[in-house]
Amino acid sequence: MPQSVAALSPTVRARRFNTLPDTRADRTEILVWARALMVPGTKVMLIDADNHSLGRVPLEAAVRSRSAFAIEVRADWLAVDSDNPELHQKLLELGTALRRDGMHPFVLRSGQSGHAHLWVQIAEPALLAEYKQRAKELDFDVREGAKLCRPPMSPHRHGRPLAVLGAQTETQPWRAALEEIGRERRRQEIEATWRRITGDPAWSLPGRTSASPAAPTKPAGTRRRPLGRKWEGLIRYGVPPGQRHQAIQSVTLCAVNAGWTEAQLFAVLINNKLGEKVLEQSGEAAQRQYISLGWKKAVARVAARPSVPGGPQVHAEVARLRAAMEAYPWKPRSGTTDRTVLEAHVGIVASSGRREHDASVRHLAEATGFDWSTVSRAHGRLRKSGWLVPVTGAERRGFATSACWKVTYPRSKDCAVTATHATEAPGGYEMCVALTAHDAFRRHGLGKDTLRVWSHLDAMASVKATALAHTLNRSRRTVYDHLEKLLKYGLAVKGQSGWLRAGAATLDAVAEARGVAGVGAAQKVKHRLDRKTRKDNREMMLRVKEIRTGSKEAEMPAEPVQAVVSR
Repeated sequence: MPQSVAALSPTVRARRFNTLPDTRADRTEILVWARALMVPGTKVMLIDADNHSLGRVPLEAAVRSRSAFAIEVRADWLAVDSDNPELHQKLLELGTALRRDGMHPFVLRSGQSGHAHLWVQIAEPALLAEYKQRAKELDFDVREGAKLCRPPMSPHRHGRPLAVLGAQTETQPWRAALEEIGRERRRQEIEATWRRITGDPAWSLPGRTSASPAAPTKPAGTRRRPLGRKWEGLIRYGVPPGQRHQAIQSVTLCAVNAGWTEAQLFAVLINNKLGEKVLEQSGEAAQRQYISLGWKKAVARVAARPSVPGGPQVHAEVARLRAAMEAYPWKPRSGTTDRTVLEAHVGIVASSGRREHDASVRHLAEATGFDWSTVSRAHGRLRKSGWLVPVTGAERRGFATSACWKVTYPRSKDCAVTATHATEAPGGYEMCVALTAHDAFRRHGLGKDTLRVWSHLDAMASVKATALAHTLNRSRRTVYDHLEKLLKYGLAVKGQSGWLRAGAATLDAVAEARGVAGVGAAQKVKHRLDRKTRKDNREMMLRVKEIRTGSKEAEMPAEPVQAVVSR
Protein backbone atom coordinates (compact mmCIF):
# COMPACT_ATOMS: atom_id res chain seq x y z
CA MET A 1 0.00 0.00 0.00
CA PRO A 2 1.46 3.41 -0.91
CA GLN A 3 2.17 5.88 1.85
CA SER A 4 -0.13 8.46 0.23
CA VAL A 5 -3.19 6.28 0.68
CA ALA A 6 -2.32 5.65 4.30
CA ALA A 7 -2.04 9.39 4.86
CA LEU A 8 -5.47 9.96 3.41
CA SER A 9 -7.12 7.25 5.54
CA PRO A 10 -5.20 6.99 8.83
CA THR A 11 -8.00 5.18 10.67
CA VAL A 12 -7.76 2.06 8.47
CA ARG A 13 -4.85 -0.27 9.12
CA ALA A 14 -2.74 -1.72 6.33
CA ARG A 15 -3.55 -5.35 7.18
CA ARG A 16 -7.23 -4.73 6.42
CA PHE A 17 -6.56 -3.68 2.80
CA ASN A 18 -8.09 -6.54 0.82
CA THR A 19 -7.52 -6.53 -2.93
CA LEU A 20 -10.77 -7.09 -4.80
CA PRO A 21 -10.69 -10.00 -7.26
CA ASP A 22 -12.31 -8.00 -10.04
CA THR A 23 -10.35 -4.73 -9.84
CA ARG A 24 -6.80 -3.40 -9.67
CA ALA A 25 -7.44 -1.32 -6.52
CA ASP A 26 -8.23 -1.97 -2.88
CA ARG A 27 -11.28 -0.74 -1.04
CA THR A 28 -9.59 2.31 0.50
CA GLU A 29 -8.44 3.59 -2.87
CA ILE A 30 -11.90 3.11 -4.36
CA LEU A 31 -13.40 4.96 -1.41
CA VAL A 32 -11.07 7.94 -1.80
CA TRP A 33 -11.63 8.09 -5.57
CA ALA A 34 -15.41 8.06 -5.17
CA ARG A 35 -15.39 10.69 -2.43
CA ALA A 36 -13.28 12.99 -4.58
CA LEU A 37 -15.47 12.62 -7.68
CA MET A 38 -19.04 12.41 -6.33
CA VAL A 39 -21.34 15.23 -5.28
CA PRO A 40 -20.94 15.67 -1.49
CA GLY A 41 -23.86 14.49 0.58
CA THR A 42 -25.36 12.20 -2.06
CA LYS A 43 -25.80 8.43 -1.99
CA VAL A 44 -24.58 5.98 -4.62
CA MET A 45 -26.69 3.61 -6.71
CA LEU A 46 -25.98 -0.11 -6.59
CA ILE A 47 -26.04 -1.90 -9.96
CA ASP A 48 -26.88 -5.54 -10.61
CA ALA A 49 -25.52 -7.80 -13.35
CA ASP A 50 -28.19 -6.58 -15.80
CA ASN A 51 -27.26 -2.93 -15.21
CA HIS A 52 -30.45 -2.28 -13.23
CA SER A 53 -30.66 -0.20 -10.08
CA LEU A 54 -30.75 -1.93 -6.70
CA GLY A 55 -31.44 1.25 -4.74
CA ARG A 56 -29.42 4.00 -3.14
CA VAL A 57 -27.03 3.35 -0.26
CA PRO A 58 -24.22 5.30 1.44
CA LEU A 59 -20.85 5.14 -0.27
CA GLU A 60 -19.16 3.22 2.54
CA ALA A 61 -21.82 0.51 2.41
CA ALA A 62 -21.43 0.15 -1.36
CA VAL A 63 -17.65 -0.22 -1.08
CA ARG A 64 -17.96 -2.82 1.69
CA SER A 65 -20.47 -4.81 -0.36
CA ARG A 66 -17.95 -5.23 -3.23
CA SER A 67 -20.79 -4.58 -5.67
CA ALA A 68 -20.81 -2.37 -8.72
CA PHE A 69 -22.12 1.12 -8.04
CA ALA A 70 -22.46 4.50 -9.77
CA ILE A 71 -22.05 8.01 -8.42
CA GLU A 72 -23.37 11.46 -9.30
CA VAL A 73 -20.43 13.31 -10.85
CA ARG A 74 -19.30 16.59 -9.31
CA ALA A 75 -19.96 19.76 -11.29
CA ASP A 76 -16.26 20.54 -11.83
CA TRP A 77 -15.42 17.11 -13.30
CA LEU A 78 -15.81 15.87 -16.86
CA ALA A 79 -16.80 12.20 -17.07
CA VAL A 80 -16.96 10.72 -20.59
CA ASP A 81 -18.27 7.22 -21.31
CA SER A 82 -17.26 5.57 -24.57
CA ASP A 83 -18.96 2.29 -25.45
CA ASN A 84 -17.97 2.28 -29.13
CA PRO A 85 -14.58 0.69 -29.92
CA GLU A 86 -14.38 2.73 -33.13
CA LEU A 87 -14.25 5.94 -31.06
CA HIS A 88 -11.27 4.79 -29.00
CA GLN A 89 -8.77 6.86 -31.00
CA LYS A 90 -10.94 9.96 -30.73
CA LEU A 91 -11.09 9.48 -26.96
CA LEU A 92 -7.29 9.39 -26.78
CA GLU A 93 -7.12 12.51 -28.97
CA LEU A 94 -9.52 14.25 -26.59
CA GLY A 95 -7.21 13.31 -23.74
CA THR A 96 -4.23 14.72 -25.65
CA ALA A 97 -6.05 18.03 -26.14
CA LEU A 98 -6.85 18.17 -22.42
CA ARG A 99 -3.19 17.61 -21.53
CA ARG A 100 -2.16 20.33 -23.97
CA ASP A 101 -4.48 22.69 -22.07
CA GLY A 102 -2.65 21.87 -18.83
CA MET A 103 -5.05 19.30 -17.35
CA HIS A 104 -4.44 15.70 -16.28
CA PRO A 105 -7.09 13.38 -17.79
CA PHE A 106 -7.21 9.63 -17.17
CA VAL A 107 -8.53 7.14 -19.69
CA LEU A 108 -9.49 3.86 -18.05
CA ARG A 109 -10.74 0.57 -19.39
CA SER A 110 -14.25 0.27 -17.96
CA GLY A 111 -14.54 -3.52 -18.24
CA GLN A 112 -15.85 -4.69 -21.59
CA SER A 113 -13.63 -4.81 -24.64
CA GLY A 114 -13.39 -1.44 -26.34
CA HIS A 115 -15.26 0.38 -23.55
CA ALA A 116 -13.48 3.20 -21.71
CA HIS A 117 -14.06 6.13 -19.34
CA LEU A 118 -12.29 9.50 -19.35
CA TRP A 119 -12.09 11.55 -16.16
CA VAL A 120 -10.63 15.04 -15.77
CA GLN A 121 -11.14 17.94 -13.38
CA ILE A 122 -11.78 21.34 -15.03
CA ALA A 123 -12.22 24.18 -12.57
CA GLU A 124 -13.05 26.88 -15.15
CA PRO A 125 -16.81 26.63 -16.00
CA ALA A 126 -16.42 28.03 -19.53
CA LEU A 127 -13.65 25.57 -20.34
CA LEU A 128 -15.66 22.71 -18.84
CA ALA A 129 -18.70 23.64 -20.94
CA GLU A 130 -16.55 23.77 -24.07
CA TYR A 131 -15.11 20.29 -23.54
CA LYS A 132 -18.53 18.86 -22.68
CA GLN A 133 -19.86 20.20 -25.96
CA ARG A 134 -16.81 18.85 -27.79
CA ALA A 135 -17.31 15.39 -26.29
CA LYS A 136 -20.98 15.37 -27.30
CA GLU A 137 -20.07 16.39 -30.85
CA LEU A 138 -17.71 13.38 -30.99
CA ASP A 139 -20.66 11.08 -30.07
CA PHE A 140 -19.46 10.40 -26.53
CA ASP A 141 -21.80 10.06 -23.56
CA VAL A 142 -21.13 12.85 -21.05
CA ARG A 143 -22.20 11.83 -17.55
CA GLU A 144 -23.63 14.76 -15.59
CA GLY A 145 -26.61 15.44 -13.35
CA ALA A 146 -28.94 12.45 -13.19
CA LYS A 147 -26.69 10.43 -15.56
CA LEU A 148 -24.53 8.48 -13.11
CA CYS A 149 -21.16 6.89 -13.75
CA ARG A 150 -19.02 4.25 -12.07
CA PRO A 151 -16.00 5.81 -10.33
CA PRO A 152 -12.50 4.81 -11.47
CA MET A 153 -11.31 1.35 -10.44
CA SER A 154 -14.65 0.42 -8.85
CA PRO A 155 -15.94 -3.16 -9.40
CA HIS A 156 -17.49 -4.05 -12.73
CA ARG A 157 -20.96 -5.60 -12.68
CA HIS A 158 -19.61 -8.75 -14.40
CA GLY A 159 -16.33 -8.78 -12.48
CA ARG A 160 -14.24 -7.86 -15.53
CA PRO A 161 -10.75 -6.39 -14.90
CA LEU A 162 -10.21 -2.64 -14.92
CA ALA A 163 -7.00 -0.69 -15.53
CA VAL A 164 -5.58 2.59 -16.72
CA LEU A 165 -5.02 2.34 -20.46
CA GLY A 166 -1.42 2.43 -21.61
CA ALA A 167 0.30 4.71 -24.13
CA GLN A 168 -0.84 7.84 -22.27
CA THR A 169 2.17 10.14 -22.40
CA GLU A 170 2.58 12.83 -19.77
CA THR A 171 -0.10 11.19 -17.60
CA GLN A 172 0.66 10.84 -13.90
CA PRO A 173 0.26 7.40 -12.39
CA TRP A 174 -3.24 7.04 -11.04
CA ARG A 175 -1.97 6.39 -7.51
CA ALA A 176 -0.04 9.68 -7.54
CA ALA A 177 -3.14 11.42 -8.91
CA LEU A 178 -5.16 9.92 -6.07
CA GLU A 179 -2.75 11.49 -3.60
CA GLU A 180 -2.88 14.88 -5.33
CA ILE A 181 -6.69 14.92 -5.33
CA GLY A 182 -6.77 14.39 -1.58
CA ARG A 183 -4.12 17.03 -0.94
CA GLU A 184 -5.78 19.62 -3.17
CA ARG A 185 -9.14 19.13 -1.47
CA ARG A 186 -7.47 19.58 1.90
CA ARG A 187 -5.75 22.78 0.72
CA GLN A 188 -9.06 24.20 -0.47
CA GLU A 189 -10.76 23.35 2.83
CA ILE A 190 -7.97 25.05 4.83
CA GLU A 191 -8.06 28.17 2.65
CA ALA A 192 -11.85 28.41 2.77
CA THR A 193 -11.82 28.08 6.58
CA TRP A 194 -9.20 30.77 7.09
CA ARG A 195 -10.88 33.10 4.61
CA ARG A 196 -14.09 32.87 6.63
CA ILE A 197 -12.22 33.43 9.90
CA THR A 198 -10.12 36.38 8.73
CA GLY A 199 -12.70 37.86 6.36
CA ASP A 200 -9.97 38.17 3.73
CA PRO A 201 -11.01 36.56 0.41
CA ALA A 202 -7.39 36.73 -0.81
CA TRP A 203 -5.95 34.60 2.02
CA SER A 204 -4.04 31.60 0.66
CA LEU A 205 -1.46 29.07 1.72
CA PRO A 206 2.24 29.80 1.10
CA GLY A 207 3.13 29.26 -2.54
CA ARG A 208 -0.49 29.59 -3.71
CA THR A 209 -2.29 32.64 -5.06
CA SER A 210 -5.76 33.88 -4.25
CA ALA A 211 -6.87 32.68 -7.69
CA SER A 212 -6.59 29.08 -6.49
CA PRO A 213 -10.01 27.40 -6.29
CA ALA A 214 -11.63 27.52 -2.89
CA ALA A 215 -15.09 27.67 -1.39
CA PRO A 216 -16.77 31.08 -1.55
CA THR A 217 -16.36 33.17 1.57
CA LYS A 218 -19.54 35.17 1.12
CA PRO A 219 -22.91 33.39 1.01
CA ALA A 220 -24.91 33.91 -2.13
CA GLY A 221 -27.84 36.28 -2.04
CA THR A 222 -26.60 38.62 0.72
CA ARG A 223 -26.51 41.59 -1.66
CA ARG A 224 -29.96 42.80 -2.66
CA ARG A 225 -30.49 42.93 -6.39
CA PRO A 226 -32.63 45.76 -7.82
CA LEU A 227 -36.07 44.71 -9.04
CA GLY A 228 -36.33 47.16 -11.93
CA ARG A 229 -37.96 50.52 -12.56
CA LYS A 230 -41.51 49.16 -12.72
CA TRP A 231 -41.40 47.45 -9.35
CA GLU A 232 -39.46 50.23 -7.67
CA GLY A 233 -42.10 52.73 -8.75
CA LEU A 234 -44.84 50.44 -7.50
CA ILE A 235 -43.16 50.15 -4.10
CA ARG A 236 -42.38 53.85 -3.82
CA TYR A 237 -45.69 55.34 -4.98
CA GLY A 238 -48.12 52.55 -4.06
CA VAL A 239 -51.51 51.69 -5.56
CA PRO A 240 -55.11 52.70 -4.74
CA PRO A 241 -56.85 50.94 -1.82
CA GLY A 242 -58.35 47.62 -2.83
CA GLN A 243 -55.36 46.72 -5.02
CA ARG A 244 -52.62 46.84 -2.41
CA HIS A 245 -52.75 43.20 -1.34
CA GLN A 246 -52.38 41.93 -4.91
CA ALA A 247 -49.60 44.45 -5.57
CA ILE A 248 -47.70 43.35 -2.44
CA GLN A 249 -48.00 39.71 -3.52
CA SER A 250 -46.67 40.56 -7.00
CA VAL A 251 -43.73 42.45 -5.50
CA THR A 252 -43.06 39.51 -3.16
CA LEU A 253 -42.95 37.11 -6.11
CA CYS A 254 -40.55 39.40 -7.94
CA ALA A 255 -38.35 39.65 -4.81
CA VAL A 256 -38.17 35.86 -4.53
CA ASN A 257 -37.11 35.58 -8.16
CA ALA A 258 -34.46 38.28 -7.57
CA GLY A 259 -32.93 36.38 -4.66
CA TRP A 260 -34.07 38.67 -1.84
CA THR A 261 -34.61 37.49 1.71
CA GLU A 262 -37.82 37.89 3.66
CA ALA A 263 -36.16 40.37 6.02
CA GLN A 264 -34.99 42.53 3.09
CA LEU A 265 -38.50 42.62 1.62
CA PHE A 266 -40.02 43.58 4.96
CA ALA A 267 -37.52 46.42 5.48
CA VAL A 268 -38.21 47.85 2.00
CA LEU A 269 -42.01 47.65 2.17
CA ILE A 270 -42.54 49.27 5.55
CA ASN A 271 -40.41 52.27 4.54
CA ASN A 272 -42.35 53.02 1.34
CA LYS A 273 -45.85 53.90 0.21
CA LEU A 274 -46.88 50.36 -0.72
CA GLY A 275 -46.16 49.22 2.85
CA GLU A 276 -49.08 51.21 4.29
CA LYS A 277 -51.16 48.06 3.96
CA VAL A 278 -48.61 46.19 6.07
CA LEU A 279 -48.47 48.94 8.69
CA GLU A 280 -52.23 48.68 9.19
CA GLN A 281 -51.61 45.39 11.00
CA SER A 282 -51.40 45.81 14.76
CA GLY A 283 -47.85 45.36 16.03
CA GLU A 284 -44.61 44.31 14.37
CA ALA A 285 -45.30 40.61 14.94
CA ALA A 286 -48.55 40.83 12.96
CA GLN A 287 -46.82 42.82 10.22
CA ARG A 288 -44.08 40.23 9.86
CA GLN A 289 -46.65 37.43 9.85
CA TYR A 290 -48.53 39.20 7.03
CA ILE A 291 -45.33 39.33 4.94
CA SER A 292 -44.40 35.77 5.89
CA LEU A 293 -47.68 34.34 4.58
CA GLY A 294 -47.20 36.01 1.20
CA TRP A 295 -43.56 34.99 1.15
CA LYS A 296 -44.41 31.31 1.60
CA LYS A 297 -46.91 31.49 -1.28
CA ALA A 298 -44.34 33.16 -3.53
CA VAL A 299 -41.65 30.57 -2.69
CA ALA A 300 -44.08 27.74 -3.50
CA ARG A 301 -45.03 29.45 -6.76
CA VAL A 302 -41.41 29.86 -7.84
CA ALA A 303 -40.61 26.25 -6.90
CA ALA A 304 -43.55 24.96 -8.95
CA ARG A 305 -42.96 27.22 -11.96
CA PRO A 306 -39.50 28.80 -11.89
CA SER A 307 -39.05 31.85 -14.06
CA VAL A 308 -36.80 31.58 -17.09
CA PRO A 309 -35.11 34.92 -17.90
CA GLY A 310 -35.57 36.09 -21.43
CA GLY A 311 -36.77 33.47 -23.86
CA PRO A 312 -36.30 32.88 -27.58
CA GLN A 313 -36.89 36.54 -28.44
CA VAL A 314 -34.32 37.83 -25.93
CA HIS A 315 -31.78 35.18 -26.96
CA ALA A 316 -32.20 36.16 -30.61
CA GLU A 317 -31.81 39.81 -29.67
CA VAL A 318 -28.62 39.07 -27.76
CA ALA A 319 -27.25 37.16 -30.77
CA ARG A 320 -27.99 40.17 -33.02
CA LEU A 321 -26.29 42.53 -30.57
CA ARG A 322 -23.18 40.35 -30.50
CA ALA A 323 -23.13 40.17 -34.29
CA ALA A 324 -23.44 43.96 -34.45
CA MET A 325 -20.48 44.24 -32.07
CA GLU A 326 -18.44 42.03 -34.40
CA ALA A 327 -19.30 44.18 -37.42
CA TYR A 328 -18.75 47.54 -35.72
CA PRO A 329 -15.51 49.41 -36.61
CA TRP A 330 -14.00 49.80 -33.14
CA LYS A 331 -11.24 52.37 -32.68
CA PRO A 332 -7.71 50.93 -32.40
CA ARG A 333 -6.85 52.34 -28.94
CA SER A 334 -10.09 52.56 -26.96
CA GLY A 335 -12.08 50.03 -28.98
CA THR A 336 -10.96 47.00 -26.97
CA THR A 337 -11.98 48.63 -23.68
CA ASP A 338 -15.33 49.85 -25.03
CA ARG A 339 -16.12 46.48 -26.55
CA THR A 340 -15.26 44.59 -23.35
CA VAL A 341 -17.51 46.86 -21.27
CA LEU A 342 -20.32 46.51 -23.81
CA GLU A 343 -19.93 42.72 -23.73
CA ALA A 344 -20.46 42.84 -19.96
CA HIS A 345 -23.70 44.81 -20.49
CA VAL A 346 -24.90 42.33 -23.11
CA GLY A 347 -24.11 39.49 -20.68
CA ILE A 348 -26.37 41.11 -18.08
CA VAL A 349 -29.10 41.42 -20.72
CA ALA A 350 -28.75 37.72 -21.53
CA SER A 351 -28.95 36.67 -17.87
CA SER A 352 -31.74 39.05 -16.83
CA GLY A 353 -33.81 38.87 -19.99
CA ARG A 354 -34.31 42.68 -20.18
CA ARG A 355 -32.73 45.27 -22.45
CA GLU A 356 -33.07 47.78 -19.59
CA HIS A 357 -30.85 46.49 -16.82
CA ASP A 358 -29.09 47.68 -13.66
CA ALA A 359 -25.30 47.82 -13.60
CA SER A 360 -22.91 49.75 -11.38
CA VAL A 361 -19.46 50.79 -12.55
CA ARG A 362 -17.77 48.74 -9.80
CA HIS A 363 -19.71 45.60 -10.69
CA LEU A 364 -18.74 46.05 -14.33
CA ALA A 365 -15.13 46.71 -13.33
CA GLU A 366 -14.99 43.37 -11.51
CA ALA A 367 -16.58 41.62 -14.49
CA THR A 368 -14.24 43.14 -17.08
CA GLY A 369 -10.97 43.44 -15.15
CA PHE A 370 -10.75 47.23 -15.55
CA ASP A 371 -10.67 50.03 -13.01
CA TRP A 372 -14.04 51.63 -12.27
CA SER A 373 -12.84 54.96 -13.68
CA THR A 374 -11.94 53.19 -16.95
CA VAL A 375 -15.46 51.74 -17.11
CA SER A 376 -16.93 55.19 -16.49
CA ARG A 377 -14.96 56.71 -19.38
CA ALA A 378 -15.99 53.79 -21.61
CA HIS A 379 -19.63 54.52 -20.76
CA GLY A 380 -19.19 58.06 -22.05
CA ARG A 381 -17.79 56.84 -25.37
CA LEU A 382 -20.49 54.17 -25.74
CA ARG A 383 -23.18 56.77 -25.12
CA LYS A 384 -21.75 59.00 -27.84
CA SER A 385 -21.65 56.13 -30.34
CA GLY A 386 -25.23 55.12 -29.55
CA TRP A 387 -24.55 51.71 -27.96
CA LEU A 388 -25.75 52.66 -24.47
CA VAL A 389 -28.63 54.86 -23.32
CA PRO A 390 -28.86 55.88 -19.64
CA VAL A 391 -32.37 55.28 -18.34
CA THR A 392 -32.04 56.28 -14.69
CA GLY A 393 -29.03 57.58 -12.79
CA ALA A 394 -27.92 55.97 -9.55
CA GLU A 395 -28.52 59.19 -7.60
CA ARG A 396 -32.19 59.33 -8.63
CA ARG A 397 -33.16 55.90 -7.33
CA GLY A 398 -34.77 55.30 -3.98
CA PHE A 399 -33.22 52.16 -2.51
CA ALA A 400 -31.00 51.04 -5.41
CA THR A 401 -27.43 52.23 -5.81
CA SER A 402 -26.74 51.30 -9.44
CA ALA A 403 -27.72 53.06 -12.63
CA CYS A 404 -30.17 51.66 -15.19
CA TRP A 405 -28.94 51.26 -18.78
CA LYS A 406 -30.39 50.18 -22.10
CA VAL A 407 -28.34 48.53 -24.86
CA THR A 408 -29.26 49.75 -28.33
CA TYR A 409 -27.83 49.59 -31.84
CA PRO A 410 -25.45 52.29 -33.11
CA ARG A 411 -26.02 54.37 -36.19
CA SER A 412 -26.65 52.21 -39.27
CA LYS A 413 -23.81 53.83 -41.25
CA ASP A 414 -21.32 52.64 -38.60
CA CYS A 415 -22.64 49.09 -38.27
CA ALA A 416 -23.87 46.75 -40.99
CA VAL A 417 -25.82 44.50 -38.58
CA THR A 418 -28.97 46.02 -37.07
CA ALA A 419 -32.06 44.76 -35.29
CA THR A 420 -33.42 43.38 -38.57
CA HIS A 421 -30.53 40.93 -38.97
CA ALA A 422 -30.36 37.56 -37.21
CA THR A 423 -27.11 35.72 -36.82
CA GLU A 424 -25.26 33.46 -34.44
CA ALA A 425 -22.73 34.56 -31.83
CA PRO A 426 -19.14 34.56 -33.09
CA GLY A 427 -16.83 31.67 -32.31
CA GLY A 428 -14.84 31.83 -29.09
CA TYR A 429 -17.20 34.43 -27.64
CA GLU A 430 -18.22 32.52 -24.51
CA MET A 431 -14.62 31.69 -23.60
CA CYS A 432 -13.54 35.29 -24.13
CA VAL A 433 -16.32 36.70 -21.93
CA ALA A 434 -15.79 34.11 -19.18
CA LEU A 435 -12.06 34.84 -18.84
CA THR A 436 -12.04 38.58 -19.46
CA ALA A 437 -11.70 39.31 -15.71
CA HIS A 438 -8.94 36.76 -15.12
CA ASP A 439 -5.76 38.19 -13.65
CA ALA A 440 -3.68 36.87 -16.56
CA PHE A 441 -5.52 39.13 -19.03
CA ARG A 442 -5.66 42.31 -16.94
CA ARG A 443 -3.57 45.42 -17.33
CA HIS A 444 0.15 44.62 -17.06
CA GLY A 445 -0.83 41.03 -17.88
CA LEU A 446 -1.35 39.70 -21.39
CA GLY A 447 -4.16 42.12 -22.23
CA LYS A 448 -7.63 41.83 -23.74
CA ASP A 449 -6.46 41.71 -27.36
CA THR A 450 -4.30 38.69 -26.59
CA LEU A 451 -7.30 37.09 -24.88
CA ARG A 452 -9.38 37.59 -28.02
CA VAL A 453 -6.74 35.88 -30.15
CA TRP A 454 -6.36 33.04 -27.63
CA SER A 455 -10.13 32.48 -27.39
CA HIS A 456 -10.28 31.84 -31.16
CA LEU A 457 -7.71 29.04 -30.95
CA ASP A 458 -8.83 25.44 -30.56
CA ALA A 459 -7.17 22.61 -28.65
CA MET A 460 -7.94 19.97 -31.27
CA ALA A 461 -8.23 21.79 -34.62
CA SER A 462 -5.33 23.98 -35.73
CA VAL A 463 -5.91 27.40 -37.30
CA LYS A 464 -3.58 29.57 -39.40
CA ALA A 465 -2.58 33.11 -38.47
CA THR A 466 -4.03 34.42 -41.74
CA ALA A 467 -7.45 33.05 -40.88
CA LEU A 468 -7.21 34.57 -37.39
CA ALA A 469 -6.30 37.96 -38.85
CA HIS A 470 -9.33 37.83 -41.16
CA THR A 471 -11.68 36.73 -38.35
CA LEU A 472 -10.46 39.34 -35.86
CA ASN A 473 -10.09 42.12 -38.46
CA ARG A 474 -6.45 42.62 -37.50
CA SER A 475 -3.22 42.64 -39.49
CA ARG A 476 -1.15 39.47 -39.72
CA ARG A 477 1.74 41.21 -37.94
CA THR A 478 -0.50 42.10 -34.99
CA VAL A 479 -1.86 38.56 -34.78
CA TYR A 480 1.66 37.13 -34.89
CA ASP A 481 2.73 39.42 -32.04
CA HIS A 482 -0.09 38.06 -29.87
CA LEU A 483 0.62 34.46 -30.88
CA GLU A 484 4.29 34.83 -29.98
CA LYS A 485 3.29 36.20 -26.60
CA LEU A 486 0.99 33.20 -26.06
CA LEU A 487 3.73 30.83 -27.22
CA LYS A 488 6.16 32.35 -24.71
CA TYR A 489 3.86 31.56 -21.77
CA GLY A 490 2.77 28.14 -23.02
CA LEU A 491 -0.77 29.16 -23.99
CA ALA A 492 -0.35 28.26 -27.66
CA VAL A 493 1.50 25.63 -29.67
CA LYS A 494 2.62 25.97 -33.29
CA GLY A 495 1.93 22.82 -35.26
CA GLN A 496 2.59 21.79 -38.83
CA SER A 497 -0.77 23.01 -40.11
CA GLY A 498 -1.38 25.98 -37.81
CA TRP A 499 -1.71 27.10 -34.20
CA LEU A 500 -3.31 25.13 -31.35
CA ARG A 501 -4.56 26.36 -27.98
CA ALA A 502 -2.70 25.18 -24.90
CA GLY A 503 -2.36 25.90 -21.19
CA ALA A 504 -6.02 26.72 -20.47
CA ALA A 505 -5.62 25.28 -16.97
CA THR A 506 -2.36 27.17 -16.25
CA LEU A 507 -3.67 30.75 -16.39
CA ASP A 508 -3.00 31.24 -12.68
CA ALA A 509 0.68 30.45 -13.23
CA VAL A 510 0.78 32.92 -16.14
CA ALA A 511 -0.73 35.64 -13.94
CA GLU A 512 1.88 34.93 -11.29
CA ALA A 513 4.67 35.12 -13.87
CA ARG A 514 3.38 38.49 -15.09
CA GLY A 515 3.12 39.78 -11.50
CA VAL A 516 -0.66 40.35 -11.53
CA ALA A 517 -1.82 37.36 -9.47
CA GLY A 518 -4.41 38.36 -6.86
CA VAL A 519 -5.25 41.73 -8.44
CA GLY A 520 -8.87 40.74 -9.02
CA ALA A 521 -9.40 39.61 -5.43
CA ALA A 522 -7.82 42.82 -4.12
CA GLN A 523 -10.10 44.85 -6.38
CA LYS A 524 -13.20 43.15 -4.96
CA VAL A 525 -12.05 43.88 -1.40
CA LYS A 526 -11.45 47.53 -2.28
CA HIS A 527 -14.87 47.86 -3.91
CA ARG A 528 -16.52 46.30 -0.86
CA LEU A 529 -14.83 48.88 1.37
CA ASP A 530 -15.80 51.67 -1.05
CA ARG A 531 -19.45 50.64 -0.93
CA LYS A 532 -19.39 50.52 2.85
CA THR A 533 -17.75 53.95 3.07
CA ARG A 534 -20.24 55.41 0.62
CA LYS A 535 -23.15 53.96 2.56
CA ASP A 536 -21.81 55.31 5.86
CA ASN A 537 -21.27 58.75 4.36
CA ARG A 538 -24.79 58.80 2.93
CA GLU A 539 -26.29 57.85 6.29
CA MET A 540 -24.22 60.52 8.04
CA MET A 541 -25.38 63.18 5.56
CA LEU A 542 -28.99 62.20 6.16
CA ARG A 543 -28.53 62.47 9.93
CA VAL A 544 -26.88 65.87 9.59
CA LYS A 545 -29.71 67.02 7.35
CA GLU A 546 -32.31 65.84 9.90
CA ILE A 547 -30.47 67.63 12.72
CA ARG A 548 -30.25 70.85 10.75
CA THR A 549 -33.89 70.66 9.74
CA GLY A 550 -34.94 70.07 13.34
CA SER A 551 -32.85 72.98 14.66
CA LYS A 552 -34.27 75.37 12.07
CA GLU A 553 -37.80 74.40 12.99
CA ALA A 554 -37.00 74.98 16.67
CA GLU A 555 -35.54 78.44 15.96
CA MET A 556 -38.38 79.43 13.63
CA PRO A 557 -40.66 82.02 15.34
CA ALA A 558 -44.28 81.27 15.92
CA GLU A 559 -47.06 82.69 13.76
CA PRO A 560 -47.30 86.45 14.31
CA VAL A 561 -50.31 87.46 16.36
CA GLN A 562 -52.11 90.46 15.08
CA ALA A 563 -52.55 93.03 17.78
CA VAL A 564 -56.08 94.14 18.44
CA VAL A 565 -56.12 97.87 18.76
CA SER A 566 -59.06 99.19 20.60
CA ARG A 567 -60.47 102.31 19.27
